[in-house]
Amino acid sequence: MHPKIRRVLTGLLLFSSLAGYGQSTKVDTLFLAQSKEKAVALYGATIQHQSRLYNGSDYIIYISKDEEHPYFGTDDWADGSIVYWEELYENVPLLYDLSSDQVIAEHERGSPIRLVQEKVQRFTILNHTFVRLLRDEKNKISDGFYDQLYNGKTKVYAKHSRTYRETLEAPRIIPHFDEGVRYYLVKDGNFHVVKSKASVIQVLDDRKSEVKSFLRKNRVRFNDDREKAIVRIAEFYDTLND
Repeated sequence: MHPKIRRVLTGLLLFSSLAGYGQSTKVDTLFLAQSKEKAVALYGATIQHQSRLYNGSDYIIYISKDEEHPYFGTDDWADGSIVYWEELYENVPLLYDLSSDQVIAEHERGSPIRLVQEKVQRFTILNHTFVRLLRDEKNKISDGFYDQLYNGKTKVYAKHSRTYRETLEAPRIIPHFDEGVRYYLVKDGNFHVVKSKASVIQVLDDRKSEVKSFLRKNRVRFNDDREKAIVRIAEFYDTLND
């Protein structure tokens, strides 16, 4: 039960108990009636607000056999925030199923619910913010959730995925989820797939010499951390165009 509702109802019970030791009056009765109405109204408003979050379909949690799973980061519930049906919900237990690109919320009774994908605007889990993007005009991306790595004038997104496959190791069938990630650099509203230093420089070719100099001086190496390298270049590029 919502903490505020619990406090109101607890106060009502305490008042009722104390009233039993004294003489009941019309004022007492009126107070109790009004307080009860307020508590019921508060409870109803809270339940109505939360019920939007649980507007979805049933979902079956994948039970790992060999620590494989289809989820982002972990197969345990992680508290996060989510904008759903244009309302913000915080401290919500979430899972992000990469194999189906679905956000899963834990109902207050413990059952998992698959949220309506089109109604999820954004969510944050494990210190990553995912936003729902739509197919762009040039079909460089498809509808889905993208990890927002940098949100400046130039933007960087990552699209995470886990693809299911099976291998046979007699007499067992071994399940696997192959993890993949694709990076996008967005310049002037256009999405570009980037895989290497050369592909990033090609997108930012109007400031090619400055970017190359920045990479040299700061010893930015794609092999060490490609994601961090792309973000650092995008941040630097935006400083050149302030």
